[in-house]
Amino acid sequence: MRLNWRRYLARIEVKMIFFSLIFIFTILFLVPLYLLPPDDIFHWWDKAQHMLIFFILSFLGVIAYPRIPKTIFFALAAFGGLIEIIQSFTGWRTGELIDWYADLVGILAMWLTIRSFMFIREQT
Repeated sequence: MRLNWRRYLARIEVKMIFFSLIFIFTILFLVPLYLLPPDDIFHWWDKAQHMLIFFILSFLGVIAYPRIPKTIFFALAAFGGLIEIIQSFTGWRTGELIDWYADLVGILAMWLTIRSFMFIREQT
């Protein structure tokens, strides 16, 4: 079996992006609120950000590790929960269960997207 170097390098790049975003989002989730832009206008935007971030992380995780998508989904769900727990122990952030639910909705949305594409592919 011949190794496809382009596909191999592309997967390594996706893994680097995936873990870089995990690192960046961890910092953003834990940084004191006064260092973040104001959230006065749309309070719901925080939940939408959580959903979008975890949707994107799920997408990149499944591309980086296509053989273990369930593990990626469960690991990201645990990561989201852990972030909320850590936030509750800082003096400048609060861990909210609803934020974790928003994370889970983002992960679930990616899972449903993947399942839909698989279903369509099987039908053709």
